[in-house]
Amino acid sequence: MATLTFTNVVGHKLAKKMLISDIQADRIATAYLFTGPDHVGKRTLAIEFAKLVNTHQLPPETSHRISKLIDDGLTLDVVLVTPTDKGTIHIDQIRNLKEEASYLSSLAHRFFIIDDAHTMTQEAANALLKLLEEPPERTSFILITSREDMLPDTIKSRTRKIPFRRIENHELATYLRTHYPLHEKELNLIIERAEGSLTRALDIIEGKQQEKEALATEFLISPKNNRLKLLNNLNIELPDFLYTVESLLRTALLTKYGVKRVTPIPDELRTWDTGRLLKGIKLCEQAYSHLQYNVAPDLLWYYISLTL
Repeated sequence: MATLTFTNVVGHKLAKKMLISDIQADRIATAYLFTGPDHVGKRTLAIEFAKLVNTHQLPPETSHRISKLIDDGLTLDVVLVTPTDKGTIHIDQIRNLKEEASYLSSLAHRFFIIDDAHTMTQEAANALLKLLEEPPERTSFILITSREDMLPDTIKSRTRKIPFRRIENHELATYLRTHYPLHEKELNLIIERAEGSLTRALDIIEGKQQEKEALATEFLISPKNNRLKLLNNLNIELPDFLYTVESLLRTALLTKYGVKRVTPIPDELRTWDTGRLLKGIKLCEQAYSHLQYNVAPDLLWYYISLTL
């Protein structure tokens, strides 16, 4: 029998404890709500939870085989639902889950993981609610969100809430020291810029975070008529880019008030007054809400480009 641990997940002791308790009690909830900041490991833990539920009582060889199938996305019994290119989860995606739930499962327990659940359209949310009211046997839904406030109360009331927080600096440091040959000064700089996110820490090491920050900087300091041209050539998802823009604006605001930050602030952005920085931050926050309902996110970015 496998040990009940989540060895591939950094931090989140409370979330792990709650989930392991459910496995030990053989009381897997029909629906879970993984809620907390972006990029802290919610999706990773959801997949690891699905693996542990389905393998902890199996021999090592069988457990390894099933875990690999789940990791490689080669089983219909652990399904990941993500927003479409338009930034929303549509009703057809939820209807597909109902159809898939009608098939005979090859695993002990089926999991449907809905990432960025707050981007569901109203129709999709209603379809999910019907599924939760009459849930299929041996099936659980895991809703992942950084915007719990945008989910209907009727859905939230039917879930077991698993709270996530930013990963502690010492936990990030332990992981990075173990896996990467970093000097202590370099390690400390990465941890500060990562802001409790292992994803961002790894992006920084691989150079991806610097690329995102460079694009966000170019977007903010470019003339308004050039911003749309830049957006058309983006090779990262708009919500991720939006977060980077907001983070850069917050860093500029903190720097203006004397708070030392590692992320470099371009001279052009230093000239922005407090009111303009706050306006930009508020625009980014509002954009998260609008992305749930806006069937054309490019129109939202057009507005932001001309308003900032």
